[in-house]
Amino acid sequence: MNSNEYTQYIPYDLIIQVGTGEISEGDRGILNSWIEHNPKNREVFNEILEIHSLTGSLDIYQKLDSEKSWKNLEIKMDENLSGKKIRKAQSIIKNLNPWVLTLAASLVLFIFFSLAFFHFEELKTNTQGSLTKTFEDGTRITLKGNSAIRFRRPFWGSPRSIEMKYGDILYSVHHDNQKPFLVILGNEKVEDLGTQFQIKKDKNSEKIEVFSGKIAFYAPNFISPEVLLAGENLVFNSDLGKVESFIKRDSMPGEESKSFRFLNSRLGEVALEIEKAYHVQIQFERPEIQVRKLTGSYTNSSPDSLLNQIGLTLNLKISKTQTGFLLSK
Repeated sequence: MNSNEYTQYIPYDLIIQVGTGEISEGDRGILNSWIEHNPKNREVFNEILEIHSLTGSLDIYQKLDSEKSWKNLEIKMDENLSGKKIRKAQSIIKNLNPWVLTLAASLVLFIFFSLAFFHFEELKTNTQGSLTKTFEDGTRITLKGNSAIRFRRPFWGSPRSIEMKYGDILYSVHHDNQKPFLVILGNEKVEDLGTQFQIKKDKNSEKIEVFSGKIAFYAPNFISPEVLLAGENLVFNSDLGKVESFIKRDSMPGEESKSFRFLNSRLGEVALEIEKAYHVQIQFERPEIQVRKLTGSYTNSSPDSLLNQIGLTLNLKISKTQTGFLLSK
């Protein structure tokens, strides 16, 4: 998409939320990305927002023809505004590009239509509860205990987005290349790339785990998004703005060996990944061993070999038990 095409895409709903003061932190980040993409976008945004502020009380239902719409708009402005505001609005109208005139006239009508038609819905669960929601597009989400989301109704358009406030939520997304699916996590966001994934969010961190397909994770300080594949998970500290843990696991097609990559991962999380891969049980002699951090890449055909290498790295003793392994100092 070139700059001109991107400029002609106008995120109407987000601009309306700015005008009404209802835009969320996550949506503001999306809008800012569009504004900063091209200097022309900022100019168009400012012009349309100013027209909205001057004509917010108008009621226009004419078919959208730029000259006809703006002629009626000026008549309405004469009826509803006066003096300095009229001259200011007329000045803006005369200086707008022809295609912006049509878009801005459309926006005035769209504002009133949207306020009547669109609304936001919020779902919450208590500590003991759970809730499954299926959307019009076939996407299904399950809120576990003490979780909350907010989304626009009706749930269509592009992008489809959900603001996740907190909790533990499983997403089974109906993928659509034309309508991206986003989960907004404050300043961060997750984009579905054909996926089933789970997000756990609390006050200062987010954990994303992918069960099938893949997702892209965006953060303000990332040069490019981090892509997670099935079987991988990432923990991001939103207070510090950095990745705390990134566990990558890839099975080698046609081979028995498995490849693991750990980045500053807690040993308790490492153990869970090894348990899933080899169907064994891993225990710890002391709780404090579970919080020790591990960074490294390993390729092994057995859990014994993998755990022995980890034991050497962290100076731990690895012992076999009836059901698996015991890690001790």
